[in-house]
Formats: sequence, structure tokens, C-alpha cells
Amino acid sequence: MVYVAKFKQAAVNAKQAGFDFIELHAANGYLPNQFLESHSNRRTDAFGGSIENRCRFVLEILKAMIEVYGDAKCIGIKLSPAGGHNGMS
Repeated sequence: MVYVAKFKQAAVNAKQAGFDFIELHAANGYLPNQFLESHSNRRTDAFGGSIENRCRFVLEILKAMIEVYGDAKCIGIKLSPAGGHNGMS
């Protein structure tokens, strides 16, 4: 997926800029959050439907970020399970 490559490039840029730690913002209506939410994700392919499929996009991004940093301890993720944004639960 093209957007996974864009997130990976952002991780490369951050690492080259000297960041020791990065965070994926997957809350508050941002694109990764839209995939996670059943209210906004109406896809019928491998990225929609079940919770496992809806998590696929975020997990692919995290995997790409870990490829760049080499250590999952350098990657954070912001989730908002109780938040709402533009009609998403």
C-alpha cells in the first residue's frame, strides 16, 4: 500500500533528523484511526470488516517503522479507544 511506504519514509526522515523515538498517531480521526474504526471503515477487502482486518493497515505501518528503527521499543502508538471524532466512536 502506497501510504505504508509514506509512513516508512517519514520514519526514515525522522531517524535521519536524529529522533531516537517516534510515535504513530492512530487516534482523533487521523488516517490510521479511520481504518481502525468500524464506523468509518466500510471496506470489504482485506483492510475492512473484522477487527483483525481493520488493524492490518496500522500493523503494516508499525512493521515498516520498526524496519527503519530496528527496535520496537523506539516506536510508540497513540490510540484513543474512548475518544470520538467526526462521528467515529
